[in-house]
Amino acid sequence: MSREEGRIGWHDLRHTYASHLDMRGVPLKVIQELMGHATIDMTERYAHLSPDTRREAVRVLDRPAPACDIRATRMEESANHP
Repeated sequence: MSREEGRIGWHDLRHTYASHLDMRGVPLKVIQELMGHATIDMTERYAHLSPDTRREAVRVLDRPAPACDIRATRMEESANHP
């Protein structure tokens, strides 16, 4: 059975729902549970990232890294390695 061109169906809405959750950072496991998928593979078929979302993810590397207090890091290492 073919779908009429330009008509939105429930299947399209499920893809949109999963994709918008994914683009907003919701973990795939949570999306899987919300959608009732048995496998994460099925969820990955539904959740599609927009090109803008992919570009923004790469732009994260252009931002300065958060400051790191080397003293706190060394204290943590000492506590973990007596």
